[in-house]
Amino acid sequence: MILEIILFTQLLKPIPEQPVFSPIETSLQLPLGAEGIYFYNTKQYLCTDFDSCYHEIGHLVDHENDMISIENDFINAIEWYEETASLDDYWKILIYPFTKNNSCGIYTKGIDSRYIELYATILEKSAYIQMPQEFMEFYDWGRIMEELETYKEHLVNEINRENYTK
Repeated sequence: MILEIILFTQLLKPIPEQPVFSPIETSLQLPLGAEGIYFYNTKQYLCTDFDSCYHEIGHLVDHENDMISIENDFINAIEWYEETASLDDYWKILIYPFTKNNSCGIYTKGIDSRYIELYATILEKSAYIQMPQEFMEFYDWGRIMEELETYKEHLVNEINRENYTK
């Protein structure tokens, strides 16, 4: 495990002039070209904008709730929705690549992580389009709001800092 972390951190490169948000002080940086990343070993995430932060918050909440994304109840809800929704339904179209295409997932220590990524992606997209009621119960909305409040405070501080330095 430590070797994996060391090898991964060697990939981390600074991204010039790209603001990075982390809910705690950290010297970690994003891999070149990435918009966000969640570190399971420390429960930290880095992100560059609202969408990537919302996605990484999804990973945090999933992790804090014992990986609900790989539980049968969540997977069954996804599969049921995919089978019953109309062909042009936004969420059905979003779900399809994750459930039907093995290349969407990363296999880590024998775990098919397609549903882990789908869990975070559903949360990210729900910022713009109402999440289906069938998925709502799988998300810890109180915890999500706490993290969004932290992100909002960061943005306010950044704006104040920019105004102060002008």
